[in-house]
Amino acid sequence: MIDFLTATLWTALVLYLMYKTNAVYSYLSSSFLSWLNPITKINEYKEKFLPIGMSYSDFMLTNHGNFLVKMVSCRYCFGIWISLAASFIINQPESLPTIYFMSQLCCSIFDWIERTVNNE
Repeated sequence: MIDFLTATLWTALVLYLMYKTNAVYSYLSSSFLSWLNPITKINEYKEKFLPIGMSYSDFMLTNHGNFLVKMVSCRYCFGIWISLAASFIINQPESLPTIYFMSQLCCSIFDWIERTVNNE
């Protein structure tokens, strides 16, 4: 039971960090990962699209929308793969649907809490 709960919360945390924060952009734009620029297109994003306020995921989806980018840009698509990995890590592949739906619910709750706190 604890493994299941932990897998669900870790999955929700990954989804929240990927889709509700700028953590991905921050890490990819660090000098340590600059060698990934041919793949991540961070320099192109910084020069042309960051000043106009476009999010990094929208930039990648609009300008470099291959299958992998489309999959990672979608919270629900990526969530199923993260949940699948988590269910195999805890050796309970039958719990995939529950981990998936509970992690999406937790991510939505995290988002609701953030919006509630910021509106006060």
